[in-house]
Amino acid sequence: GYDRQGGPESGGQGGCGLAERRRDAAVRLGARTAGGRTVFRALKKFIRDKVGAEDIVISYHSLAYGDLLTKLHRRIGFTWIPEINEIYCLSIQDRLDASLLEQELKLFEEGDGYLFAEKLGHHVTKRYPALVSLKLGKPFSSLLEGLSLKNIRVRLIADEWREEECGGTKAKKKKRRAGAVLFEDFGELVFTGTGISGPVVLSASSYAAPLFDECSMSFHIDLKPALSEEQLDARILRDFDEAKNKCLKNALDHLLPQKLIRVIIERSGISPDRQACAIKREERRQLAGLLKDFCFPVRACGGYEEAVITKGGVDVGQVNPKTMESRLVNGIYFAGELLDVDALTGGFNLQVAWSSGFLAGLSAGKEPAGKN
Repeated sequence: GYDRQGGPESGGQGGCGLAERRRDAAVRLGARTAGGRTVFRALKKFIRDKVGAEDIVISYHSLAYGDLLTKLHRRIGFTWIPEINEIYCLSIQDRLDASLLEQELKLFEEGDGYLFAEKLGHHVTKRYPALVSLKLGKPFSSLLEGLSLKNIRVRLIADEWREEECGGTKAKKKKRRAGAVLFEDFGELVFTGTGISGPVVLSASSYAAPLFDECSMSFHIDLKPALSEEQLDARILRDFDEAKNKCLKNALDHLLPQKLIRVIIERSGISPDRQACAIKREERRQLAGLLKDFCFPVRACGGYEEAVITKGGVDVGQVNPKTMESRLVNGIYFAGELLDVDALTGGFNLQVAWSSGFLAGLSAGKEPAGKN
């Protein structure tokens, strides 16, 4: 997936801009920077190195119809659809041929590719920003901003399914169960000024994005997944015995990051100035329960400006998977995020883009000129 920025970007020192990152015992492929421009530049550099030439031009273009389209029709055998004013393509040509390509297009920034597909009669499913941060509601605290948590278990839970009118009566949508686990994973996250981000959050957002109109959701964090509540209670008791004369706010520093201590104590309702030796068993167990289920309501996903991919797109049932050619219009090929195909983090969406793009280009190149 590309972001909505387009164009080249610095790919870091001494590399093509892509990097392997080990997270959660898995190898994840991603850009050294946060933007898709890094990927664009890496691919451009790869092609130049392979071809061994400096005069390669890689760009997205908007080809206005008219004389230019007539020239292209003779070159690639494309039939103009009157309802569409512009034809979009990705070109890899030498500088001599680049004179045919006039207006720069910003990587389908406004969703032009989806409009193009719809104009040709394809079904385009509803689209959402995906692999994006989650915005949290109260009691989220901005005090947590910048805090990174590792080796945690997270769950995205549907709290309550909204009712809809059905034949004059209210009915539960699809009769789904309140409290259903929509997503669960183990890994790391980081708190932002408005919520959370990080690998497990990006993956969770792909499940959350389509459901905001259907249910309310909450995000649950198990801060100590290796311990049961009983084991965690025993660990807290041991820490309190070692720090019996300390205040509660100073007795948890071996168990939690400093930024988290204040928020956990506020949630518990226990005075931060109480001595650790004065904490009752019920209060201690309450603390353990908070550490095992530190939760927040989810109020929204981040927008397209920060999304890694777009969820939704051209119905794959209308695309030939062997060639990526449209089943509805000969000579039209789809690839990447134009398709209703998406995956979780780890480089899988890049693989979808590269593989489908390779197959589409290979298939289009084999097509006899003037066929369509």
